[in-house]
Amino acid sequence: MSASYHSRNNGFTLVELAIVMMIIGLLIGGILKGQEMMENARVKNLIKQVNSYQAAMVSFQDKYSALPGDMVNAMDRVPGCVAANNCLNGNGDSGVGARAGNTFQTNQSATTALPAVETTMFWKHLALSDLISGINTGAPASMAVWGETHPASAISGGFLVATKSTEEPNTFPSGVFLMLRGSASMAGGSAATGNLPLTPHQAWQIDKTMDDGRPNSGYVAGEHVGTNCKTNDGQTGEYRLDVAAKACVIAFRMN
Repeated sequence: MSASYHSRNNGFTLVELAIVMMIIGLLIGGILKGQEMMENARVKNLIKQVNSYQAAMVSFQDKYSALPGDMVNAMDRVPGCVAANNCLNGNGDSGVGARAGNTFQTNQSATTALPAVETTMFWKHLALSDLISGINTGAPASMAVWGETHPASAISGGFLVATKSTEEPNTFPSGVFLMLRGSASMAGGSAATGNLPLTPHQAWQIDKTMDDGRPNSGYVAGEHVGTNCKTNDGQTGEYRLDVAAKACVIAFRMN
């Protein structure tokens, strides 16, 4: 056989290269689409969690005429709410935990003192009433661990509750808020990077599905370190969809 014949059969033709590139493109596209579908599923599961916790709180109020965590006679009425389960009464002031102007900055977990301990008792009262799962009903309030004292989230981090006393900052309403945070201890509030469980895109997906898609209005609110999560703190603020890093915390008004 001639040398030219061998040389023609040792390489790839343009058609073969095109087919290989097409297959690679399809594989990459499939991987990216799969990642997108998984991300969307995590967001949907998180929204289901938030809705279930709000429904559980309403059910508790209907049954006991009190907020979980804040209930003054929980040890008399909530099944299994006894000292052996590290379960305590609240102070009955119609809030959960110490009232603060900015729920994102409150540091009220990992404590046994009233009213701050109510933020942990909120989950314990609900769990002992068989309204939620995902925590250890006997865990001490001083430990503050996702999946033990507070529920873990479907995306990352977990859930904390606090009462916001004013509409400032960020102009979103006062009330009892459910917060998605990265750190169970909340040290440093939203200024600590370890407290940031969401990318701006994830926060925006959640906000636009449940509310208005804006971080500083409505009943779902976003917060940030610097300007990495949103463009500003005013009504014109938008989520920074150009930022790929985890830069957001988010809160959901419960009442």
